[in-house]
Amino acid sequence: MKSLWIKSLVLTSAIALPSHAIIGLGVHIAPAFGPEVKKASGPVMPAGSANADRITLVTGGVSGLSGLGIKLWLDFIPVVDVEFTGNVQFGQYDMAFIVDQGPGGMDTTQVKPGMDGPFIDDKPAYLRSSADIAVLYPFLKIPLVKFSAGGGISYIVASPVLNNSFVRGALTEAEANGTFDADNASQDDITEVIVDAIKDKDNFETGIGFFVQAGAKVKPPIIPLAVYADVKYGFGGPSVSGTSGGQGLTLEVGGALAF
Repeated sequence: MKSLWIKSLVLTSAIALPSHAIIGLGVHIAPAFGPEVKKASGPVMPAGSANADRITLVTGGVSGLSGLGIKLWLDFIPVVDVEFTGNVQFGQYDMAFIVDQGPGGMDTTQVKPGMDGPFIDDKPAYLRSSADIAVLYPFLKIPLVKFSAGGGISYIVASPVLNNSFVRGALTEAEANGTFDADNASQDDITEVIVDAIKDKDNFETGIGFFVQAGAKVKPPIIPLAVYADVKYGFGGPSVSGTSGGQGLTLEVGGALAF
């Protein structure tokens, strides 16, 4: 009986040792809970122009963001693990012009600024990308599963929110530069200025944030595959006009090649 117990312990240890990968490269979904894009409405034409009070821009709101990411972890450093993560998160919202036609009433037109891309339809989107470095302490290791917790630092880039305040500023600047005629502008002319403003990197916000993290990795023995799940709560980072909720809570769930 004693010999059987010893053999069982040896077998369990043999399974456990290769079950925790020292290097992993994975992909995951990365939804964020907490960040919001606020609803907004108001005039967009430059003050003093003939159309100053005729054209109103209305934008919808977004609660939470969808996201995708990649992760690399290193587990050959004594005591702690190191992770590198890149996430791209996004939330789309409706956007429409309301034009006062005088006695003819109001005309409403949906705005499509041409932001087509993977997982994004042809309508405005709030985009946020982050590059994270985390130092984690594995506080519990059992066969197949490792639990860890820690924190890290993020470099974050976020797009502007295309609400009436942002658009009015972009149109006013374009008029001052002589590239936009506010008195004779069509909706297509306004949309062209909006698209140029989206592409202008100077309108993106950047900043440094911090986060705490907890999670688990599961790796079967021998097979070079693993699954993982992490929860991150972030704070700090860029402040983007038209949003609230900060970085919020991000959930990362994915699979990896792990050795």
